[in-house]
Amino acid sequence: MLRFTIFGFSVTVELWFWITALLLGGGLRPDAYASLADFAGVVIWMIIVFFSILVHELGHASVGRRYGADPEIVLHAFGGAAVMHGARFNRRQDLLVTAAGPAASIALGTLALASLIYVPNLAPDVSEALRNLVLINYFWTVVNLLPIQPLDGGLLLRTALGDRRLQITCTVGLVCAVAVAILALMSGRVFLTLLMAMLAFENWRMMAQQR
Repeated sequence: MLRFTIFGFSVTVELWFWITALLLGGGLRPDAYASLADFAGVVIWMIIVFFSILVHELGHASVGRRYGADPEIVLHAFGGAAVMHGARFNRRQDLLVTAAGPAASIALGTLALASLIYVPNLAPDVSEALRNLVLINYFWTVVNLLPIQPLDGGLLLRTALGDRRLQITCTVGLVCAVAVAILALMSGRVFLTLLMAMLAFENWRMMAQQR
């Protein structure tokens, strides 16, 4: 477990975060360690994943601190979380804090894309790293904005509808998670399939508690 402080925010990186990043980077492939270059590619991928998720959570944390919270960032197996200690947000503030993470990811992905387009004579390794930054921050932001709790999209929907309509939020999340899990399974995306299956179960569990 890694702990450090950045911009005044306490950050904890759990071991499972690195294991998940390794698996997503092809760490189980036999050829992943065939050469030093292959191994370096896996390590660079893990660093990019770490940096991307940290920037995302810093987006949440920065806006949360602006509205009086004392945020703590935790990077775990399926991404990260900005824990808002002492938060007393109204609905508008809650929406802004939740939206700040995806906004930070889109900004980082756009910066990487602009570098690919406008910076001349980039080294091949640098270009590959920038392409991965674009992929991670754009693709996973789209996934993260799906209306499925506890993804940011689901939290935005819950805040917008209010807790009195939590049954509707959970139903939307369950249906969406099942649909995405089926599509992911058909396209061979094992990690995304497992993630959506877990989220479907979580939304079903919350639905059952509301009855």
